Amino acid sequence: MKQYKKALVALSLDQRQDLQILNIAKDLVHEYQTQLTLMHCLKHMSAYAGACGLMAGIDLESILARQSKEMMLEEVSDNNLTVDNALIVSGLVADSIINKARELGSDVIIIGKQNGSWFTNLLRQNLCDKVMRLANCDVLAVDTQ
Repeated sequence: MKQYKKALVALSLDQRQDLQILNIAKDLVHEYQTQLTLMHCLKHMSAYAGACGLMAGIDLESILARQSKEMMLEEVSDNNLTVDNALIVSGLVADSIINKARELGSDVIIIGKQNGSWFTNLLRQNLCDKVMRLANCDVLAVDTQ
């Protein structure tokens, strides 16, 4: 395997899927002392949901971001993994992953790949495939099924 210095690890916060991704990340740290940045992307809330939260005096995105980060750090702790950074970002998932990898100067993106039927993949653009096409670094796609 190529020696990577910086890895961006994209997590879904689904413990079963993330466990497989984190095991690959752990191997990179153990073998090459790769610096890991974990990332989870929250999709933008709809204007309606955001407005309802604001009317109630609640910043829903901040609450979701805080809860997501807690879940991510718990997964890291459960897997005895040391990370350099844990980020929660908001936006379009594939674009956010690609942009953050560029910004951090990552050598590799580690992402889960879910295989669906051709029809399912046609209906929803496969996140992993989009990242693989557009990233300017290597992408390790981990089969999470």
